[in-house]
Amino acid sequence: MKRISPSHLSIIYVLLYQIPYGCFWIKTDSCSTAFFVAAAKTILGYSKERHFLPAIICALHTFGRNLKFNPHIHLLSTTGGLYIKNNQVRKKWKYSPYLPFVMLHKRWRYLLIDELKKSIRNYLKKNLNCGELSVFSHPGVLDSFFNPLLEINWYVKDS
Repeated sequence: MKRISPSHLSIIYVLLYQIPYGCFWIKTDSCSTAFFVAAAKTILGYSKERHFLPAIICALHTFGRNLKFNPHIHLLSTTGGLYIKNNQVRKKWKYSPYLPFVMLHKRWRYLLIDELKKSIRNYLKKNLNCGELSVFSHPGVLDSFFNPLLEINWYVKDS
Protein backbone atom coordinates (compact mmCIF):
# COMPACT_ATOMS: atom_id res chain seq x y z
CA MET A 1 0.00 0.00 0.00
CA LYS A 2 1.29 3.42 -0.95
CA ARG A 3 1.81 5.79 2.00
CA ILE A 4 0.37 9.28 1.68
CA SER A 5 2.04 12.03 3.69
CA PRO A 6 -0.40 14.94 3.65
CA SER A 7 0.19 18.25 5.30
CA HIS A 8 -2.57 19.78 7.39
CA LEU A 9 -4.48 22.98 8.01
CA SER A 10 -5.57 24.23 11.42
CA ILE A 11 -8.77 26.22 11.99
CA ILE A 12 -10.16 27.65 15.25
CA TYR A 13 -13.90 28.33 15.54
CA VAL A 14 -14.93 30.49 18.51
CA LEU A 15 -18.41 30.94 20.01
CA LEU A 16 -19.64 34.50 19.67
CA TYR A 17 -19.71 36.31 23.02
CA GLN A 18 -23.24 37.63 22.35
CA ILE A 19 -24.64 34.10 22.68
CA PRO A 20 -25.57 33.68 26.35
CA TYR A 21 -23.83 30.35 26.75
CA GLY A 22 -23.99 30.67 30.53
CA CYS A 23 -27.75 30.09 30.53
CA PHE A 24 -27.85 26.90 28.46
CA TRP A 25 -24.38 25.54 27.70
CA ILE A 26 -24.01 23.44 30.84
CA LYS A 27 -27.66 22.35 30.92
CA THR A 28 -27.65 20.79 27.48
CA ASP A 29 -24.84 18.49 26.45
CA SER A 30 -26.20 18.70 22.92
CA CYS A 31 -25.02 22.32 22.73
CA SER A 32 -21.41 21.12 22.91
CA THR A 33 -22.29 18.49 20.32
CA ALA A 34 -23.62 21.32 18.13
CA PHE A 35 -20.08 22.74 18.06
CA PHE A 36 -18.63 19.50 16.68
CA VAL A 37 -21.45 19.00 14.18
CA ALA A 38 -21.19 22.57 12.84
CA ALA A 39 -17.38 22.41 12.56
CA ALA A 40 -17.47 19.06 10.77
CA LYS A 41 -20.32 20.08 8.44
CA THR A 42 -18.43 23.26 7.55
CA ILE A 43 -15.26 21.56 6.34
CA LEU A 44 -16.89 18.37 5.01
CA GLY A 45 -19.50 20.33 3.04
CA TYR A 46 -16.79 22.42 1.40
CA SER A 47 -14.65 19.39 0.55
CA LYS A 48 -17.60 17.41 -0.82
CA GLU A 49 -18.30 20.26 -3.24
CA ARG A 50 -14.70 19.87 -4.45
CA HIS A 51 -14.93 16.07 -4.67
CA PHE A 52 -12.64 14.96 -1.86
CA LEU A 53 -12.97 13.55 1.63
CA PRO A 54 -10.41 14.95 4.10
CA ALA A 55 -9.30 13.53 7.41
CA ILE A 56 -10.35 15.85 10.25
CA ILE A 57 -9.86 15.95 14.01
CA CYS A 58 -11.76 18.32 16.31
CA ALA A 59 -11.09 19.24 19.92
CA LEU A 60 -13.40 21.34 22.08
CA HIS A 61 -11.76 23.72 24.53
CA THR A 62 -14.08 25.43 26.98
CA PHE A 63 -11.57 27.85 28.48
CA GLY A 64 -9.09 30.31 27.02
CA ARG A 65 -5.55 31.10 28.18
CA ASN A 66 -6.88 33.47 30.84
CA LEU A 67 -9.06 30.63 32.25
CA LYS A 68 -12.29 32.45 31.45
CA PHE A 69 -15.13 30.49 29.87
CA ASN A 70 -14.38 30.73 26.14
CA PRO A 71 -15.64 27.69 24.23
CA HIS A 72 -13.90 27.10 20.91
CA ILE A 73 -13.16 24.24 18.52
CA HIS A 74 -9.71 23.43 17.16
CA LEU A 75 -10.06 21.62 13.85
CA LEU A 76 -7.19 19.96 12.01
CA SER A 77 -7.79 18.98 8.41
CA THR A 78 -5.59 17.41 5.78
CA THR A 79 -4.78 19.57 2.75
CA GLY A 80 -6.85 17.47 0.43
CA GLY A 81 -8.32 14.03 0.79
CA LEU A 82 -9.48 10.90 -0.92
CA TYR A 83 -10.96 11.63 -4.33
CA ILE A 84 -14.75 11.21 -4.61
CA LYS A 85 -16.40 10.45 -7.94
CA ASN A 86 -20.13 9.66 -8.28
CA ASN A 87 -20.38 9.47 -4.46
CA GLN A 88 -17.74 6.70 -4.45
CA VAL A 89 -14.46 7.17 -2.58
CA ARG A 90 -11.48 6.31 -4.82
CA LYS A 91 -7.97 5.24 -3.75
CA LYS A 92 -6.58 8.45 -5.18
CA TRP A 93 -5.45 11.53 -3.27
CA LYS A 94 -6.74 14.93 -4.33
CA TYR A 95 -4.49 17.74 -3.13
CA SER A 96 -6.29 20.93 -2.08
CA PRO A 97 -4.07 23.34 -0.11
CA TYR A 98 -6.46 26.31 -0.22
CA LEU A 99 -9.36 26.95 2.14
CA PRO A 100 -11.55 30.01 1.54
CA PHE A 101 -11.75 31.27 5.11
CA VAL A 102 -14.29 34.03 4.39
CA MET A 103 -16.74 31.49 2.97
CA LEU A 104 -16.03 28.97 5.75
CA HIS A 105 -16.48 31.75 8.29
CA LYS A 106 -19.99 32.51 7.02
CA ARG A 107 -20.90 28.82 6.69
CA TRP A 108 -19.68 28.17 10.26
CA ARG A 109 -21.90 31.00 11.58
CA TYR A 110 -24.99 29.67 9.87
CA LEU A 111 -24.40 26.01 10.74
CA LEU A 112 -23.61 26.67 14.40
CA ILE A 113 -26.69 28.83 14.91
CA ASP A 114 -28.81 26.22 13.13
CA GLU A 115 -27.40 23.42 15.32
CA LEU A 116 -27.86 25.46 18.52
CA LYS A 117 -31.49 26.18 17.60
CA LYS A 118 -32.08 22.45 17.02
CA SER A 119 -30.44 21.60 20.34
CA ILE A 120 -32.51 24.11 22.27
CA ARG A 121 -35.75 23.06 20.55
CA ASN A 122 -35.05 19.39 21.36
CA TYR A 123 -34.23 20.29 24.96
CA LEU A 124 -37.48 22.25 25.30
CA LYS A 125 -39.49 19.30 23.93
CA LYS A 126 -37.92 16.86 26.41
CA ASN A 127 -38.00 19.09 29.50
CA LEU A 128 -41.18 20.80 30.62
CA ASN A 129 -39.47 22.70 33.43
CA CYS A 130 -36.51 24.25 31.64
CA GLY A 131 -35.76 27.29 33.80
CA GLU A 132 -33.88 30.05 31.98
CA LEU A 133 -34.49 28.40 28.61
CA SER A 134 -38.27 28.73 28.95
CA VAL A 135 -38.10 32.16 27.28
CA PHE A 136 -37.15 30.35 24.04
CA SER A 137 -40.35 28.26 24.15
CA HIS A 138 -42.43 31.27 23.06
CA PRO A 139 -43.05 31.39 19.29
CA GLY A 140 -40.48 33.39 17.36
CA VAL A 141 -38.22 34.20 20.30
CA LEU A 142 -35.54 31.66 19.36
CA ASP A 143 -35.32 32.95 15.79
CA SER A 144 -35.50 36.62 16.78
CA PHE A 145 -32.63 36.06 19.22
CA PHE A 146 -30.28 34.05 16.98
CA ASN A 147 -30.96 35.45 13.49
CA PRO A 148 -29.38 38.91 14.11
CA LEU A 149 -26.17 37.11 15.13
CA LEU A 150 -25.74 36.05 11.51
CA GLU A 151 -24.93 39.68 10.65
CA ILE A 152 -22.07 40.01 13.15
CA ASN A 153 -18.50 39.02 12.23
CA TRP A 154 -17.38 35.91 14.11
CA TYR A 155 -13.83 34.91 14.91
CA VAL A 156 -12.41 32.17 12.70
CA LYS A 157 -8.63 31.82 12.75
CA ASP A 158 -6.37 29.83 10.49
CA SER A 159 -2.94 28.93 11.71
